[in-house]
Amino acid sequence: MTRAIVVMATEGTYPFVGGGVSTWCHQLCEGLDSVDFTILAVTGDSLVK
Repeated sequence: MTRAIVVMATEGTYPFVGGGVSTWCHQLCEGLDSVDFTILAVTGDSLVK
């Protein structure tokens, strides 16, 4: 079976901030076994790596 490849772009949320949208993103990424997710996280915090 072919796996889907998805880039999920987030801004100021997942995976660096919990709750709300982050919870939904996490459930989506962990719950869809047939999808390979890559997270593109945009953040304004210079300390996040």
